[in-house]
Amino acid sequence: MSLPGIPVIEYPLGSEKISTKIVEVKWKSPNVTIGQFDPVYYYEIYYRTSDVISYSTKDWKRISRVPSSVNKYNWVIPEYLFGAEIFIGIRSVNQS
Repeated sequence: MSLPGIPVIEYPLGSEKISTKIVEVKWKSPNVTIGQFDPVYYYEIYYRTSDVISYSTKDWKRISRVPSSVNKYNWVIPEYLFGAEIFIGIRSVNQS
């Protein structure tokens, strides 16, 4: 059993000041060589705020799950996060 390829966030990268209610999260799909990785079935997009010091998985909150054919997602930022420093993460998921 192999792992799915790893996507790379293209926007936001972390230094941007987001002042809109909607942010378009973009990522680059992993380059997959046949047999090197299992196919990606979907992506899960997460966020955490800067006030969280640990990198525990419980500190990341899922924004959405999107099919592997998609490489961007329009996230409507909840009002309670306005003005907060937010980190975005993404992971690929396969069936294994």
